[in-house]
Amino acid sequence: LCLSLSLYLSVSVSLSLLSLLSLSLSLSLSLSSSVPIQETPETNPATTVSSSFTLLQFNTLADALSTDSFPHLVDNGACLLWPERKHRLIAEITRHQPHIICLEEVDHYPDFFLPTLQPLGFEGLFKGKCGDDSFDGCALFYAKDKFECVDTHSFALGERHSQVALIAHLRTRSQPSQDLYATVTHLKAKSEFEAKRLGQGVTLLRELNAFVSRSADTTDTHHDNTPRNTPAVVIAGDFNDVPGSPVYQYFAQQQSDATQQTTAHPFALRSAYAHYTAEGREPYSTYKKRETEVCRTIDFIWYSTQPPQQTTTTTTTTHLRLVGLLRIPPTSELPHRLPAPYYPSDHLAIGAQFQLITKHLSNL
Repeated sequence: LCLSLSLYLSVSVSLSLLSLLSLSLSLSLSLSSSVPIQETPETNPATTVSSSFTLLQFNTLADALSTDSFPHLVDNGACLLWPERKHRLIAEITRHQPHIICLEEVDHYPDFFLPTLQPLGFEGLFKGKCGDDSFDGCALFYAKDKFECVDTHSFALGERHSQVALIAHLRTRSQPSQDLYATVTHLKAKSEFEAKRLGQGVTLLRELNAFVSRSADTTDTHHDNTPRNTPAVVIAGDFNDVPGSPVYQYFAQQQSDATQQTTAHPFALRSAYAHYTAEGREPYSTYKKRETEVCRTIDFIWYSTQPPQQTTTTTTTTHLRLVGLLRIPPTSELPHRLPAPYYPSDHLAIGAQFQLITKHLSNL
Protein backbone atom coordinates (compact mmCIF):
# COMPACT_ATOMS: atom_id res chain seq x y z
CA LEU A 1 0.00 0.00 0.00
CA CYS A 2 1.47 3.31 -1.09
CA LEU A 3 0.67 5.72 1.73
CA SER A 4 1.01 9.12 0.11
CA LEU A 5 -1.62 11.71 -0.66
CA SER A 6 -3.19 11.53 -4.08
CA LEU A 7 -2.22 14.49 -6.23
CA TYR A 8 -4.84 14.42 -8.88
CA LEU A 9 -8.45 15.30 -9.55
CA SER A 10 -10.30 12.95 -11.84
CA VAL A 11 -13.96 13.60 -12.55
CA SER A 12 -15.87 11.78 -15.28
CA VAL A 13 -19.29 13.35 -15.73
CA SER A 14 -21.88 12.48 -18.35
CA LEU A 15 -24.64 14.99 -19.00
CA SER A 16 -26.94 12.25 -20.21
CA LEU A 17 -29.45 10.97 -17.64
CA LEU A 18 -29.16 7.44 -18.99
CA SER A 19 -25.42 7.60 -18.60
CA LEU A 20 -25.77 9.10 -15.14
CA LEU A 21 -27.86 6.19 -13.95
CA SER A 22 -24.98 3.80 -14.63
CA LEU A 23 -22.21 6.26 -13.89
CA SER A 24 -19.18 5.19 -11.93
CA LEU A 25 -17.59 8.56 -11.35
CA SER A 26 -14.05 8.84 -10.11
CA LEU A 27 -14.55 11.90 -7.92
CA SER A 28 -11.06 12.16 -6.53
CA LEU A 29 -10.58 15.10 -4.21
CA SER A 30 -6.90 15.86 -3.99
CA LEU A 31 -4.17 18.08 -2.71
CA SER A 32 -4.46 21.25 -4.74
CA SER A 33 -1.76 23.85 -5.27
CA SER A 34 -4.52 26.45 -5.30
CA VAL A 35 -5.27 25.80 -1.63
CA PRO A 36 -3.29 28.47 0.28
CA ILE A 37 -1.36 26.94 3.16
CA GLN A 38 0.19 29.81 5.08
CA GLU A 39 2.12 27.90 7.71
CA THR A 40 5.88 28.25 7.31
CA PRO A 41 8.38 25.35 7.36
CA GLU A 42 10.38 24.64 10.48
CA THR A 43 14.04 25.72 10.37
CA ASN A 44 14.96 25.61 14.07
CA PRO A 45 17.83 23.10 14.55
CA ALA A 46 16.22 22.02 17.85
CA THR A 47 13.18 20.81 15.93
CA THR A 48 12.37 17.22 14.92
CA VAL A 49 10.15 16.83 11.86
CA SER A 50 8.78 13.36 11.22
CA SER A 51 7.54 12.09 7.89
CA SER A 52 4.18 13.55 6.99
CA PHE A 53 0.88 11.74 7.38
CA THR A 54 -2.56 12.11 5.83
CA LEU A 55 -5.87 12.01 7.70
CA LEU A 56 -9.21 11.41 6.01
CA GLN A 57 -12.52 12.42 7.61
CA PHE A 58 -15.70 10.88 6.16
CA ASN A 59 -19.31 10.47 7.27
CA THR A 60 -20.13 7.30 5.36
CA LEU A 61 -23.96 7.48 5.66
CA ALA A 62 -25.11 4.52 7.74
CA ASP A 63 -26.86 1.79 5.82
CA ALA A 64 -29.77 1.79 8.25
CA LEU A 65 -30.14 5.58 7.97
CA SER A 66 -30.17 5.67 4.19
CA THR A 67 -33.51 3.91 3.68
CA ASP A 68 -36.29 6.34 2.65
CA SER A 69 -34.15 9.32 3.73
CA PHE A 70 -33.56 10.82 0.27
CA PRO A 71 -36.79 11.06 -1.76
CA HIS A 72 -35.27 13.20 -4.53
CA LEU A 73 -32.49 10.95 -5.80
CA VAL A 74 -31.92 10.81 -9.53
CA ASP A 75 -32.00 6.99 -9.59
CA ASN A 76 -34.89 6.54 -7.13
CA GLY A 77 -32.54 5.25 -4.44
CA ALA A 78 -30.72 2.50 -6.31
CA CYS A 79 -27.38 4.12 -5.40
CA LEU A 80 -28.13 3.54 -1.70
CA LEU A 81 -28.26 -0.25 -1.92
CA TRP A 82 -25.56 -1.50 0.43
CA PRO A 83 -24.18 -4.44 -1.63
CA GLU A 84 -22.96 -1.95 -4.26
CA ARG A 85 -22.51 1.21 -2.19
CA LYS A 86 -20.13 -0.40 0.30
CA HIS A 87 -17.51 -0.95 -2.41
CA ARG A 88 -17.79 2.67 -3.56
CA LEU A 89 -17.21 3.80 0.03
CA ILE A 90 -13.98 1.80 0.24
CA ALA A 91 -12.90 3.09 -3.17
CA GLU A 92 -13.46 6.68 -2.03
CA ILE A 93 -11.54 6.11 1.21
CA THR A 94 -8.57 4.26 -0.23
CA ARG A 95 -8.03 6.40 -3.34
CA HIS A 96 -6.75 9.17 -1.06
CA GLN A 97 -4.23 6.77 0.48
CA PRO A 98 -4.57 8.03 4.06
CA HIS A 99 -2.65 6.93 7.15
CA ILE A 100 -5.50 7.74 9.57
CA ILE A 101 -9.16 7.29 8.67
CA CYS A 102 -11.95 8.81 10.80
CA LEU A 103 -15.46 7.57 9.95
CA GLU A 104 -18.93 8.32 11.28
CA GLU A 105 -22.28 6.57 10.78
CA VAL A 106 -20.54 3.20 10.60
CA ASP A 107 -23.00 0.33 11.04
CA HIS A 108 -21.05 -2.42 9.25
CA TYR A 109 -17.80 -2.27 11.19
CA PRO A 110 -17.19 -5.96 12.07
CA ASP A 111 -18.72 -7.44 8.91
CA PHE A 112 -17.31 -5.05 6.31
CA PHE A 113 -15.07 -2.10 7.17
CA LEU A 114 -12.67 -3.94 9.49
CA PRO A 115 -12.17 -7.09 7.37
CA THR A 116 -11.88 -4.97 4.22
CA LEU A 117 -9.34 -2.44 5.52
CA GLN A 118 -7.17 -4.82 7.57
CA PRO A 119 -5.69 -6.55 4.49
CA LEU A 120 -4.81 -3.09 3.18
CA GLY A 121 -2.55 -2.49 6.17
CA PHE A 122 -4.92 -0.80 8.62
CA GLU A 123 -5.98 -1.63 12.15
CA GLY A 124 -9.33 -0.39 13.40
CA LEU A 125 -11.12 0.86 16.50
CA PHE A 126 -14.85 1.31 16.95
CA LYS A 127 -17.23 2.92 19.44
CA GLY A 128 -20.95 2.40 18.94
CA LYS A 129 -23.51 4.99 19.91
CA CYS A 130 -25.21 4.55 23.27
CA GLY A 131 -28.81 3.41 23.61
CA ASP A 132 -30.88 0.41 22.66
CA ASP A 133 -32.09 2.04 19.41
CA SER A 134 -28.61 3.02 18.24
CA PHE A 135 -27.01 0.97 15.51
CA ASP A 136 -24.06 2.97 14.16
CA GLY A 137 -20.97 4.59 15.61
CA CYS A 138 -17.54 6.07 15.03
CA ALA A 139 -14.53 4.19 13.67
CA LEU A 140 -10.86 5.09 13.52
CA PHE A 141 -8.33 3.22 11.38
CA TYR A 142 -4.57 3.74 11.33
CA ALA A 143 -1.83 2.44 9.03
CA LYS A 144 0.11 -0.20 10.95
CA ASP A 145 3.38 0.49 9.18
CA LYS A 146 3.15 4.18 10.14
CA PHE A 147 1.77 4.05 13.69
CA GLU A 148 1.40 1.79 16.67
CA CYS A 149 -1.53 2.23 19.04
CA VAL A 150 -0.41 2.81 22.62
CA ASP A 151 -3.80 3.25 24.29
CA THR A 152 -7.43 4.12 23.55
CA HIS A 153 -10.29 5.87 25.28
CA SER A 154 -13.94 6.01 24.22
CA PHE A 155 -16.85 7.66 25.98
CA ALA A 156 -20.37 9.04 25.66
CA LEU A 157 -20.84 12.77 25.16
CA GLY A 158 -23.77 13.07 27.51
CA GLU A 159 -26.17 11.05 29.62
CA ARG A 160 -29.35 11.78 27.64
CA HIS A 161 -27.98 11.48 24.12
CA SER A 162 -26.28 8.70 22.22
CA GLN A 163 -23.29 10.53 20.71
CA VAL A 164 -19.78 9.28 21.42
CA ALA A 165 -16.10 10.00 20.84
CA LEU A 166 -13.10 7.71 20.36
CA ILE A 167 -9.48 8.66 21.06
CA ALA A 168 -6.41 6.71 19.96
CA HIS A 169 -2.99 7.43 21.42
CA LEU A 170 -0.78 6.71 18.42
CA ARG A 171 3.01 6.62 18.24
CA THR A 172 5.01 6.90 15.04
CA ARG A 173 7.23 3.96 14.13
CA SER A 174 9.88 6.36 12.80
CA GLN A 175 12.82 7.21 15.02
CA PRO A 176 12.73 9.22 17.13
CA SER A 177 9.10 8.31 17.77
CA GLN A 178 6.47 10.99 18.23
CA ASP A 179 3.06 10.78 19.91
CA LEU A 180 -0.25 11.81 18.38
CA TYR A 181 -3.71 11.76 19.94
CA ALA A 182 -6.27 11.19 17.17
CA THR A 183 -9.96 11.61 17.93
CA VAL A 184 -13.13 10.90 15.96
CA THR A 185 -16.61 12.07 16.97
CA HIS A 186 -20.14 12.76 15.73
CA LEU A 187 -22.13 15.46 17.55
CA LYS A 188 -25.88 15.80 17.97
CA ALA A 189 -27.85 16.75 14.86
CA LYS A 190 -30.66 19.29 14.29
CA SER A 191 -30.63 23.05 14.71
CA GLU A 192 -32.41 23.11 18.08
CA PHE A 193 -29.50 21.29 19.73
CA GLU A 194 -26.86 24.01 19.31
CA ALA A 195 -26.35 24.31 23.08
CA LYS A 196 -26.15 20.52 23.39
CA ARG A 197 -23.40 20.41 20.76
CA LEU A 198 -21.43 23.03 22.69
CA GLY A 199 -21.76 20.91 25.83
CA GLN A 200 -20.62 17.83 23.93
CA GLY A 201 -17.61 19.74 22.64
CA VAL A 202 -16.71 20.78 26.19
CA THR A 203 -17.03 17.16 27.33
CA LEU A 204 -14.88 15.93 24.45
CA LEU A 205 -11.97 18.30 25.12
CA ARG A 206 -12.17 17.71 28.87
CA GLU A 207 -11.96 13.95 28.34
CA LEU A 208 -9.15 14.39 25.81
CA ASN A 209 -7.14 16.53 28.22
CA ALA A 210 -7.62 14.01 31.02
CA PHE A 211 -6.65 11.11 28.74
CA VAL A 212 -3.53 12.92 27.55
CA SER A 213 -2.55 13.58 31.17
CA ARG A 214 -3.10 9.95 32.18
CA SER A 215 -1.25 8.64 29.16
CA ALA A 216 1.85 10.78 29.74
CA ASP A 217 4.93 8.71 30.47
CA THR A 218 5.20 8.82 34.27
CA THR A 219 8.96 8.54 34.02
CA ASP A 220 9.05 11.74 31.97
CA THR A 221 7.43 14.22 34.34
CA HIS A 222 8.53 17.05 36.57
CA HIS A 223 8.43 16.87 40.36
CA ASP A 224 4.87 18.23 40.30
CA ASN A 225 3.82 15.40 37.91
CA THR A 226 3.30 17.74 34.94
CA PRO A 227 4.46 16.13 31.68
CA ARG A 228 7.69 17.27 30.11
CA ASN A 229 6.19 16.84 26.64
CA THR A 230 3.10 18.58 25.26
CA PRO A 231 1.67 16.17 22.64
CA ALA A 232 0.00 16.80 19.30
CA VAL A 233 -3.74 16.25 18.89
CA VAL A 234 -6.05 16.00 15.89
CA ILE A 235 -9.85 15.82 16.11
CA ALA A 236 -12.03 14.88 13.14
CA GLY A 237 -15.75 14.43 12.86
CA ASP A 238 -19.20 15.46 11.81
CA PHE A 239 -19.98 18.35 14.18
CA ASN A 240 -23.45 19.00 12.74
CA ASP A 241 -22.76 22.71 13.11
CA VAL A 242 -21.15 25.42 11.04
CA PRO A 243 -18.17 27.78 11.37
CA GLY A 244 -19.11 30.52 13.81
CA SER A 245 -21.38 28.24 15.87
CA PRO A 246 -20.81 28.03 19.64
CA VAL A 247 -19.03 24.66 19.47
CA TYR A 248 -16.79 25.92 16.66
CA GLN A 249 -16.01 29.07 18.64
CA TYR A 250 -15.20 26.98 21.69
CA PHE A 251 -12.75 24.76 19.83
CA ALA A 252 -11.12 27.81 18.23
CA GLN A 253 -11.09 29.64 21.60
CA GLN A 254 -13.09 32.51 20.14
CA GLN A 255 -14.90 34.52 22.78
CA SER A 256 -18.66 34.95 22.43
CA ASP A 257 -21.77 35.19 24.58
CA ALA A 258 -22.37 31.47 24.01
CA THR A 259 -18.89 30.37 25.14
CA GLN A 260 -18.09 32.81 27.94
CA GLN A 261 -19.52 30.50 30.60
CA THR A 262 -17.50 27.49 29.44
CA THR A 263 -14.18 26.39 30.91
CA ALA A 264 -11.24 27.17 28.64
CA HIS A 265 -9.42 24.18 27.17
CA PRO A 266 -5.61 23.87 26.97
CA PHE A 267 -5.30 23.02 23.27
CA ALA A 268 -4.24 25.52 20.60
CA LEU A 269 -6.64 24.22 17.95
CA ARG A 270 -7.22 25.37 14.39
CA SER A 271 -9.65 24.07 11.81
CA ALA A 272 -7.58 22.77 8.89
CA TYR A 273 -10.01 24.06 6.28
CA ALA A 274 -9.80 27.57 7.71
CA HIS A 275 -6.71 27.64 5.46
CA TYR A 276 -8.70 26.70 2.37
CA THR A 277 -9.20 30.26 1.16
CA ALA A 278 -7.26 33.43 1.82
CA GLU A 279 -10.35 34.81 3.58
CA GLY A 280 -10.57 31.79 5.89
CA ARG A 281 -13.91 30.69 4.40
CA GLU A 282 -14.35 26.93 4.74
CA PRO A 283 -15.90 24.86 1.91
CA TYR A 284 -19.10 22.89 2.18
CA SER A 285 -18.92 19.24 3.24
CA THR A 286 -22.51 18.06 2.75
CA TYR A 287 -24.83 18.70 -0.20
CA LYS A 288 -28.19 16.94 -0.20
CA LYS A 289 -31.94 17.28 -0.39
CA ARG A 290 -34.45 15.68 1.89
CA GLU A 291 -37.33 18.09 2.50
CA THR A 292 -35.18 21.05 1.42
CA GLU A 293 -31.76 21.44 -0.18
CA VAL A 294 -28.86 21.60 2.26
CA CYS A 295 -25.32 22.70 1.43
CA ARG A 296 -23.34 23.30 4.61
CA THR A 297 -19.94 23.06 6.26
CA ILE A 298 -20.35 20.67 9.18
CA ASP A 299 -17.36 18.28 8.94
CA PHE A 300 -14.07 19.42 10.43
CA ILE A 301 -10.47 18.43 11.06
CA TRP A 302 -9.08 20.27 14.09
CA TYR A 303 -5.36 20.13 14.80
CA SER A 304 -3.03 21.45 17.47
CA THR A 305 -0.90 24.33 16.31
CA GLN A 306 2.20 25.63 18.05
CA PRO A 307 1.14 27.21 21.37
CA PRO A 308 1.75 30.98 21.34
CA GLN A 309 3.67 30.76 24.61
CA GLN A 310 5.48 27.80 26.12
CA THR A 311 4.91 27.01 29.76
CA THR A 312 7.93 26.88 32.04
CA THR A 313 7.19 23.25 32.96
CA THR A 314 7.44 21.91 29.42
CA THR A 315 10.70 20.48 28.07
CA THR A 316 9.38 19.59 24.59
CA THR A 317 6.24 20.42 22.68
CA THR A 318 4.79 18.52 19.73
CA HIS A 319 2.31 20.08 17.36
CA LEU A 320 1.11 19.70 13.78
CA ARG A 321 2.03 21.72 10.73
CA LEU A 322 -0.53 21.68 7.95
CA VAL A 323 1.00 20.74 4.60
CA GLY A 324 -2.00 20.36 2.29
CA LEU A 325 -5.75 19.88 1.96
CA LEU A 326 -7.99 17.73 -0.17
CA ARG A 327 -9.73 19.86 -2.76
CA ILE A 328 -13.50 20.22 -2.42
CA PRO A 329 -15.17 20.61 -5.85
CA PRO A 330 -17.67 23.46 -6.26
CA THR A 331 -21.25 22.26 -6.56
CA SER A 332 -21.15 23.29 -10.21
CA GLU A 333 -18.82 20.33 -10.83
CA LEU A 334 -21.33 17.86 -9.39
CA PRO A 335 -23.99 16.52 -11.75
CA HIS A 336 -26.44 16.03 -8.88
CA ARG A 337 -26.85 16.41 -5.14
CA LEU A 338 -25.51 13.70 -2.85
CA PRO A 339 -25.71 10.78 -2.48
CA ALA A 340 -25.79 9.82 -6.13
CA PRO A 341 -24.69 7.03 -8.48
CA TYR A 342 -21.28 8.69 -8.65
CA TYR A 343 -20.77 9.27 -4.90
CA PRO A 344 -21.68 6.94 -2.01
CA SER A 345 -22.56 9.38 0.81
CA ASP A 346 -24.35 12.65 1.46
CA HIS A 347 -21.08 13.99 2.91
CA LEU A 348 -17.86 14.55 1.00
CA ALA A 349 -14.65 13.08 2.33
CA ILE A 350 -12.31 15.81 3.54
CA GLY A 351 -8.65 15.35 4.32
CA ALA A 352 -5.45 17.01 5.38
CA GLN A 353 -1.76 16.26 5.26
CA PHE A 354 0.35 17.15 8.29
CA GLN A 355 3.86 17.03 9.62
CA LEU A 356 4.50 16.21 13.26
CA ILE A 357 6.76 18.89 14.72
CA THR A 358 8.62 18.35 18.01
CA LYS A 359 10.49 21.30 19.50
CA HIS A 360 13.07 20.71 22.19
CA LEU A 361 13.09 23.65 24.58
CA SER A 362 16.71 23.62 25.62
CA ASN A 363 16.35 26.62 27.92
CA LEU A 364 14.37 24.60 30.46
